[in-house]
Formats: sequence, C-alpha cells, structure tokens
Amino acid sequence: MTKSVFAEFAWKLRERGFSVVPIAPGTKKPGSYTDGVGWSGMGDWTRFAERQPTDIEFECWEQWPDAGIGVVLGKLSGIIGLDKDYDIPGGGNDALQAIIPYSPVAKKGEKGWTRFYRFNGEPSCSFDVGGMRVLDVLSDGRQTVVPPTPHPSGCSYTWISPDSLDEITGAEDLPTLPDDFLAQVAKVLEPYQTEDDKQPQKRALAPRDDSGQINTG
Repeated sequence: MTKSVFAEFAWKLRERGFSVVPIAPGTKKPGSYTDGVGWSGMGDWTRFAERQPTDIEFECWEQWPDAGIGVVLGKLSGIIGLDKDYDIPGGGNDALQAIIPYSPVAKKGEKGWTRFYRFNGEPSCSFDVGGMRVLDVLSDGRQTVVPPTPHPSGCSYTWISPDSLDEITGAEDLPTLPDDFLAQVAKVLEPYQTEDDKQPQKRALAPRDDSGQINTG
C-alpha cells in the first residue's frame, strides 16, 4: 500500500514539537477514518491544541489512506500563521505588505500565501475589506494544511521559502510579530473598511465545526 503524505512526512513535524492532525483527502478538514464508514470529520480535533497526540494515535493515523497533514496552531505548537488569499479591493496592498515581517517559512496552496511566526499570544482573528477576507491570523483554535498535502483543487501545497516547518529546529527558529501588529493592521486597513468589515477583527475566531461524514470525492 502506498504511504500517505501523513505517514511519510508528519513525523518530521512532530519531532520539531508541532502538534499535527490527519487531513481527510480532497479537503482542508481534520478527519477520522474507519473501514466501515470511510472518512468523517474529526469534530474534536482541537483537543490536540491542548496535548500532543499519543504514539498510539499517531501510529493509527499513519495507516489511514491518503491522509494529509494539518499543523495545529497556537500556544502548544508555539507557532501562528498569517494567511493572505485576496488583494485589498480599492488599493492598500502595498501598505499592508509593508508591515508584514519577513518569515523564513511560508507556503502556498491554490492562491495567496501563509507565513509562519513564533506564537506571541496573538488570538485567531480576521480582517475584511469590502466584504472580502484579506488577512487571517491563525492561532489557537485553528489548524493549517501543509505541504506536500494535495490541495482540494488538485494541485499540492508547496513551500515558497528557503526553509520549511519540517526543516527548522522548532518554533524558536521563527520570528515573532510585533506586539502591536494587530493594531497596525487595523490602522492600515481602516480607510478601506466599512463597519461591517471591522466585525471579524473585534473577536477571536471560534474553532470550525469539522464533524460529520466527508465526501472525499
């Protein structure tokens, strides 16, 4: 049987202190697999933001067919992600890019990019402009799918940086964002936002409900 991406690469991330979960094939969702049912959502995956998977859990996941890799972000893993998929309607991209620090580790999927930083207490939140999501801060309660997991579109996630998460020593190799980074983003985006746009950045994002059966086709 051909090894899954999870079986081939997830152990490298685990060795570096990152909490990982299996991703159901053809999706971005943490999943569970049984022979009788197939893939279904792992609705309680956020428990792996509180503890690392056990050896037994990890070895079981390595047997699941076509499983991808999700890295659980936040305090336990010690890292966060900045996820940018869309340009700012009406301008402002240069100003936003100017305040986003360099990171030696970044990935992309079908579009946009995700850069990784050392956790510095940031909450998960989002920034919208014109009703479009222009930046996600992915921290506690969130996970991100990492290369070389296939993207749902058919391409594969790829690293677009000198290093990758499975090559660095650990979270200590990553830079931190400035303490006032979220305030900087809010200030840069405010001229382009409506009041409705500002709502997602005023509250921490709750974990997504990923339970239920998954159609991996």
